Amino acid sequence: MASRRAQSVTSGERQEKSPADQPVRRERLIGLLSDASRSPFTDVNAPAGYGKSTVLHHFAQSTGQPTSWIELDAGETQAGFWRKVWAGLPPAEGREGEDSLVDDAAPLAVLDRASRLTDTTFLIFDGLDRLRDPMPFHQLSSMVHRLPTELRMLAATRQNSPLPIGKWRAQGVVAEIGAEELRFQPAETAALFESLGLTGLHPELITGLTDRAEGWPVGLHLLAASLHETSERGARAALVRLHEPTAEPLVAELLDGLAPDVVEFVLDTSVLRRFTVDLVRHVIGTEQAGRLLQTVEEANLFIVPLDEQRQWFRYRRLFAELMQRELERRHPGRAAKLRVRAAAWFEEHGDAREALGHLVAAGRAAEAFALANEDVYRPWRADSVLGTDWSEVFSLEWIEDDPARMIYYAGLLGRSGWLEQSKAWIDRAEEALRTWPAADPRQGLLLAIKALWHGVHLDAGPTLDLGHQALARLSDSTGAKLLRQRLLVSLVQARIARGELDGAALDCDAVEAGVSTELTRDLVVPAMRARIAERRGDLRQAEELGHRVLRTALAMDAPAHPAVRDGYLAIGGVLAERGRLDEAVETLAKAVALLDNQGWFAIAAAARVELAWVRAGLAGPEAGLAVLAEARELASGGLVGPELAAMLDQTEARIRLETGELDRVETLVASLPTGIERSLLEVRLALARRDAVRAAALLATVAPDQLRHQIVVELLAARLAALSPQRSIERDRRLLAAAHLAQDDGYCRTFVEEIPGLLPRLRELAEPRAELASLLTALDSCGCTTGCAATVASLTEREQAVLRYLSSSLTNQEIAAELEISVNTLKSHVRALYRKLGVGSRAAAVAVSRRANFTHRG
Repeated sequence: MASRRAQSVTSGERQEKSPADQPVRRERLIGLLSDASRSPFTDVNAPAGYGKSTVLHHFAQSTGQPTSWIELDAGETQAGFWRKVWAGLPPAEGREGEDSLVDDAAPLAVLDRASRLTDTTFLIFDGLDRLRDPMPFHQLSSMVHRLPTELRMLAATRQNSPLPIGKWRAQGVVAEIGAEELRFQPAETAALFESLGLTGLHPELITGLTDRAEGWPVGLHLLAASLHETSERGARAALVRLHEPTAEPLVAELLDGLAPDVVEFVLDTSVLRRFTVDLVRHVIGTEQAGRLLQTVEEANLFIVPLDEQRQWFRYRRLFAELMQRELERRHPGRAAKLRVRAAAWFEEHGDAREALGHLVAAGRAAEAFALANEDVYRPWRADSVLGTDWSEVFSLEWIEDDPARMIYYAGLLGRSGWLEQSKAWIDRAEEALRTWPAADPRQGLLLAIKALWHGVHLDAGPTLDLGHQALARLSDSTGAKLLRQRLLVSLVQARIARGELDGAALDCDAVEAGVSTELTRDLVVPAMRARIAERRGDLRQAEELGHRVLRTALAMDAPAHPAVRDGYLAIGGVLAERGRLDEAVETLAKAVALLDNQGWFAIAAAARVELAWVRAGLAGPEAGLAVLAEARELASGGLVGPELAAMLDQTEARIRLETGELDRVETLVASLPTGIERSLLEVRLALARRDAVRAAALLATVAPDQLRHQIVVELLAARLAALSPQRSIERDRRLLAAAHLAQDDGYCRTFVEEIPGLLPRLRELAEPRAELASLLTALDSCGCTTGCAATVASLTEREQAVLRYLSSSLTNQEIAAELEISVNTLKSHVRALYRKLGVGSRAAAVAVSRRANFTHRG
């Protein structure tokens, strides 16, 4: 049966306004509507220019079923609405006429007539949301559930109507087609452009234009009109200018019917890439921001919620561009003022990306660039900077105009984790300065940024060399002073990587002396001192400083600052030394996670090295080697300094000493640079081979100048003495010397790792000495880490059985009964195993049992 229409609005004029009649697109959308129309009601809801009416017109032509088109307007009365519905139904003989459409009886009359239909009939409402009389909506709400299958209703709506769509959705009686379904796909855009005579366009341009318009059909027509007027068909989509003659009438249509305050609200907020009520209130200075935002959302004015809580919103991009043009036409210069206010709000709320972007858009690129380089972490949160694509903030053409900008931009990229891009800009700046005088201040800037780049790659040699050259050449300008401060921080990190802790401390003093920001004084400097203290073995100081860093970062709302990483590393090292390996792993993993987010792969690999050593102590050598393999994989991703390679080999050698792979250890040690860490490993290797002569010769060359190394040297000397029964006095003297060095800092793991077999003797020596009580407590709380399995294995079968029962919840009397021995005999066994394990309590013995997996199996 041919389509019947109450009123036709799908004229040639209407079809020209919407490009919805492209064959590929038409077929896709007709299919969507065919599926949707199986529901009693279909709501086709989208802002202006999405071709809703045209799509429904094509559906009506394709269905082959009776179809009526009902156009509505704001002045429609309840009675007039139902007369149009009645007129849209196929005629039926012998039935009541329009006189039955009286007030509330109208829906019943329509339902009765619909029940007599023999063919599926479609009623299409165009402009249902224009109705101001609420009664038709109430009546439709109550009758949709009772529609016979022969009557289906479809509506094209621009604004959200009073219909209970959400309730219908839950009840399954409505189908919805919105802007996402109506938007153009790239292939459909290509077909549209070809039909408009735009052939040979690059696929990337077509995709870019589709994305820029977000598939908005009228927006694509607007961009197509712009392309017709330019000979440049290879331009980037973002650079295609909007076609002025086409844009002006479209803007008028989009804003038609809106209250003046709503129009001003839309124009003002169009400069915001995203916004919330509080931001809008600050930018446009009105307490009505919430009401106006709700009005705009209800009007479906191209607004998109960005979170489930519906606190953040944005406009469709092309719509925002059109509104910004209209804002400048009506209020020249106002957009810049609004953007500056927005920048201040985002700065206060810790979002560097948005703050700087608004300053640039306001024509204040130099100010934004200076702020970005002043201190990349303050006053903004680091997580809003790291990973930022700065090419979206600053024009690369503007950056290229000045070698100094190129240098600072390279530094900004490096601090944001874009290391390859940073190096590319360093190279470009270096080429630009190749013919410039050596005394030019920009040469000093270039040296500084190069030093910083090598610093994040843990390439200590070039970092120190270039860094000192830069310090001698940097000017006294404000920007150079801040760069000098960052450079000194990088020098500290380089010296820590090399083990030059005294030099690191001096550079740290220099940072503190020239400090210019609260962040540096209260966060950066304590974090560096915490790392230096932990490396030296000053555990109490490292712990105190590390926790201060974490508290300060929390108070300053800077949880992702690189100084926090150093705080975690220092605390993790202290926890590991005190035998709290599970806590140490958790803490070090936080440092690793921070570094993974920062994009500094070399420093992230170094943190994994520290984690690997602790994992080996907690879960065994294989677990540690697995983490170490991750570190090696990271380190293979680009340039790294020899310091990182040494860390990797040194840690693997320590772990493989525990597994007895001595030939592999020898190979690894041979690759290490000369220094105390290599010497100590050579001594350990000689002791593992019971080569007392070589161990003694090597140990005699070691001159420790740090507490940690001093303790290790004394313990290794005790092990060496223990190889000869005649040297027991020397053995005991060395054990006590190490104990006295460690007594105030809570050392534990170093003793367990270096002298597992001498722990019982150390306990015998320390118990009568009150000043060593804290050391014994630390060893008891530590229980056992590396080497505990071997220690447990030295127990007699009976003692091992006792140890397993001690790990249960049984009392001494119950354990004695289980073993069928007396309580006194049990106590004798307990004292013997305590002595062999080097512990003084049941809790400490249980810790040993758990470390070695000697648990009660009963």
